[in-house]
Parts: sequence; structure tokens; C-alpha cells
Amino acid sequence: KSQKRNRLKQIFFPTRSRVKLYQSQVSTNKQMTPPLNEQVARLNQRAVDVQNGIEHSLSSLHTQRLQYLTALNEKTRDLEKAAAAFEFSSSKHLQQELNKTKTLSYIF
Repeated sequence: KSQKRNRLKQIFFPTRSRVKLYQSQVSTNKQMTPPLNEQVARLNQRAVDVQNGIEHSLSSLHTQRLQYLTALNEKTRDLEKAAAAFEFSSSKHLQQELNKTKTLSYIF
């Protein structure tokens, strides 16, 4: 019974050395780990930074895509013009060759 009473005294009425040890552990823990609010604030800021970085990257990619599509459209238009000009000149050339053949056939 006395041991049980001593145990209860130790638990509910700790010695000064235990109190000091506990206080030093608490202060060490406070120094080593920043308060939860600070950690949450840092994590939130990191999340915002990451989100801003992703949005910036997406915007940059979108701009690059538009530039490439514009350049591709211009090149396609140029090729279509060149193809039309080539088709016109080749049909004109073929018509001239056909006329020469007709003229030669009239001669012979």
C-alpha cells in the first residue's frame, strides 16, 4: 500500500528534478520544432508558389504553341500559293506544248 502511495505521489507530485527535466525537454522541443502554425504557413506558401509556377509554365507553353501554330499556318499558306503558282505555270507550259504539237501536226 505504501508503494502504491509513493507511486501516486511520484505521478501527481513529481520531484523538482523531474519537473526541471520535463521543463527542459519541453523548451528543447519548442526550440527544435517550429510551431504548427508556422509549418502550415510555410506549406501553404510553398503550395501557392508551386501553383504560380505551374500557371506560369502553362501560360508560357500556350504562348509558344500559338507562335508555332501561327508560323505553321503562314508556311502552309505560302506552300499553297507556291503550289497554285506551280500548277498554273505547269498547265500553261503543257498548253504551250500541246499547241506546238498541234502546229507541228498541221505542218506535217
